[in-house]
Amino acid sequence: MSIGVMKYRILRSTRMSIAFALLVVLGAPLPSAVRADEAPVAGEAAPAIHLPDLAGEAMAADLLANHLAVVIFGELNHAGTVAACATVLDVLDDVRFENHRVISVLIIASHEPLDELRKKALLGRYPELILHDPNRTAFGDFSVIVMPRVVIVDAKGVIVHTMPGFAPRFETMLTHSLLVACGIEEQSALDALIDPENPPSDASAVHAAQLTKMASELAKHGMAELAEAKYREALEIQQGFTPAILGLASVSTTLEDFDDAKRLYHSVLDRDPESLPAQLGLAEVSIKRGPDHFVDAHNRLENILRDSPHEPRAHFLMGVLFEEEHECEKSALHYRAAAEALLNK
Repeated sequence: MSIGVMKYRILRSTRMSIAFALLVVLGAPLPSAVRADEAPVAGEAAPAIHLPDLAGEAMAADLLANHLAVVIFGELNHAGTVAACATVLDVLDDVRFENHRVISVLIIASHEPLDELRKKALLGRYPELILHDPNRTAFGDFSVIVMPRVVIVDAKGVIVHTMPGFAPRFETMLTHSLLVACGIEEQSALDALIDPENPPSDASAVHAAQLTKMASELAKHGMAELAEAKYREALEIQQGFTPAILGLASVSTTLEDFDDAKRLYHSVLDRDPESLPAQLGLAEVSIKRGPDHFVDAHNRLENILRDSPHEPRAHFLMGVLFEEEHECEKSALHYRAAAEALLNK
């Protein structure tokens, strides 16, 4: 076996292992019974929560009525949930929140016996209030697709922000969401954090951005059809919203609707001829369409790497392309270049 082939196999194995580990540790898709439509978004009233605790005591009143709250959807001993709960509790120790009576609650859906769940709860650092949702009522009302999911609700019962607990800048986003919920910061400050390059300017833009983020999560967890529906919904609300167009094009590629993907990527390039995501997307489409389109893929990727020699996705796709052409040594070189570019970012 040549050294190039060995490198190629090692790199491929490493990529697969990292991807699998991230999926297991950070979050996993929930069963399809959970609804993914009509998810409540920032600015809307939070659905009522009436659930029993781990003692089996049912709540008579809505948990979120007149309470400023951080609601975490997850499972005991799930790594992402454990990390999210710890961060939430740390943030709530901030002196800026001590006079605002913020409550934190963990909602779980496990079908384990209550005595087993109580034992597990004692072994971790979780909110004092843990509610049990075995029928996934609240999970469905909040359209929770992956765990953990964190929702910040103000004292009027209005959602301020919702996000995965393993998102980048989670602690920062949580802190500023709570500052907005407490009236210490303006909503515009949070909007700028959510999208610093293009903060939403109106309600429809906010809704489209939320739907696009949800679609991105669905796509990452292999739910392409659900992601497609959410991207299209975002575009109905905000026509020409580039992140949604690019996401929809990527999903179309996954679903092998290559003509639609190509059309969408070209619609982005018509407005921004220098769009790197669109150029990379077209290269990926050409690779997936098969050998008759490999020349186009090579040309696109070579042009990108000429101008951006350390672009990791371009190297990755070039590695895939050479792999398809059974050029294992060249493939390994580009996979390694992709890995090095990512490490040096």
